[in-house]
Amino acid sequence: MELSIISEDKPFSHVKLSGRLDTAGVDFVETSFVAATAEGGKPAVVDMSEVDFMGSMGIRMLVAAAKKLAGQGEKLVLLNPHEFVDETMKNADLYMLIPVAYSEEEAVTLLGLG
Repeated sequence: MELSIISEDKPFSHVKLSGRLDTAGVDFVETSFVAATAEGGKPAVVDMSEVDFMGSMGIRMLVAAAKKLAGQGEKLVLLNPHEFVDETMKNADLYMLIPVAYSEEEAVTLLGLG
């Protein structure tokens, strides 16, 4: 699992996750992910296009970040989730808490910035 910072100079945090968001992947990126998203004090976009697997620990990490941001009046939006991740999120009924976008423009709109 790899975390890349796409941009820090926009009115939102923009990060990209790549790899497997399983227990080992979450252990590897969670601290950096939380710092780059939930602790940034601004809404966040998480590019999921290169995450090919997401287990329960990955769901927990995303939900915790989304809830922390919601407590600050901000949102977390997933961008371009891989088909498997998209299906996992739908099955867990998480898109009410964490919306999904298929373009950066749509993500900005979902954040309430567009």
